[in-house]
Amino acid sequence: MKTMIQAELPPELTAQALAFVKNGWASDFNKLLADALRRFLESHSARLTESMVMSDVQWGCRGKIDQRAPLAVYGAGPLISPRCI
Repeated sequence: MKTMIQAELPPELTAQALAFVKNGWASDFNKLLADALRRFLESHSARLTESMVMSDVQWGCRGKIDQRAPLAVYGAGPLISPRCI
């Protein structure tokens, strides 16, 4: 099942995407947007994003990242930092 969405895009981004389709690099605008969203979601997985946030939190708590400690503990609940709490 497909879902229809409506989105507002900056004119420059729309022009680039349409040119990409016109030049044959994508078969159509909808497939280009779906592929872009898929790639974004794959590269911004929750685990990766949480790890990056925990790295920032640890840096904020200590002023640096402690390379000896894991960045986070994964469990049934939210991530917790073993060195900052």
